[in-house]
Amino acid sequence: MIVQQTRFADVQKEAGAETLSWVEVVEERRGQTVFDCVLLELPDRSNRHNVSRIPDGRYAIERLDHSPAFDYPHLWVHDEGETDAAGRPGIKWHVANFARQLRGCGAPGEQFVDLDGDGLLDVTRSEATLERLLRVLPARTELHIESREWGEVEAAEVEPLGVSSVASMLQSLPAP
Repeated sequence: MIVQQTRFADVQKEAGAETLSWVEVVEERRGQTVFDCVLLELPDRSNRHNVSRIPDGRYAIERLDHSPAFDYPHLWVHDEGETDAAGRPGIKWHVANFARQLRGCGAPGEQFVDLDGDGLLDVTRSEATLERLLRVLPARTELHIESREWGEVEAAEVEPLGVSSVASMLQSLPAP
């Protein structure tokens, strides 16, 4: 299995900034998607520690049952054979609903919704989504991250962006 993360929008607001992604877990032999969700990250700020997402690329993604930061099962993103990702320590996918809860990590969720009315899109059901993701992933696999330009997303003007609506948007984009 591999995990494919497709970044499709950067949101910039006075209240903050974020990156929206769609994640698919794909069984390589059959090319079949066995799980999908959305992922919330911080924007690209030159890969700076605690304030930026990591760059596009290929990484290892591994299950951790606990770490100094989180006492529950979560995912650790790192360079193959290294203890960090893109020169940064401690990149995790963990439970969070808002970009302001992230320090360079990712928050999986069921859909994007502006939960607190600040004009930024948040993720719903993060804990349940992470639990389902952990059930389908092997203990360690590959993560492929790529960006596709879709444009700015105005939170106040969109219906909740669940996995199916994100997939529809991405299908309308030219291939990278």
